[in-house]
Amino acid sequence: MAMFTPSFSGLKGRALFSLLFAAPMIHATDSVTTKDGETITVTADANSATEATDGYQPLSTSTATLTDMPMLDIPQVVNTVSDQVLENQNATTLDEALYNVSNVVQTNTLGGTQDAFVRRGFGANRDGSIMTNGLRTVLPRSFNAATERVEVLKGPASTLYGILDPGGLINV
Repeated sequence: MAMFTPSFSGLKGRALFSLLFAAPMIHATDSVTTKDGETITVTADANSATEATDGYQPLSTSTATLTDMPMLDIPQVVNTVSDQVLENQNATTLDEALYNVSNVVQTNTLGGTQDAFVRRGFGANRDGSIMTNGLRTVLPRSFNAATERVEVLKGPASTLYGILDPGGLINV
């Protein structure tokens, strides 16, 4: 006798997964009752990985896991340059934005016509490791006035983003 096993794949499966597991984490509420019978409710809203942040260090990122996760739960090194840092440094190029990120240096930009970086010793011109919102870009310059944050994922990321050098990637 054949058994029916429902399977949710594709867009329907992703929507169901995000609805079941991600929604309770967006808005957290905890209640505690004291000895006097007084109820104290604590409510917290976390910044999402796609929103602008209030300070220098964002609380979450989506570059390392392709899901909105807290920075402390990610097993890889992710350096994030927030919009506050970009504004305070008055960064106009990706090189200026990544000035304070360790192990990332500018390489041959072909006369300043494109972004090119070496990450942990790996990288070349147009190697596909500079992305915009997690997608490969064909633009020679990814950084513009609307950039909210720049994230640098250090180490191998080929399993999530395809063929890349093991030095990591830059997500604008």
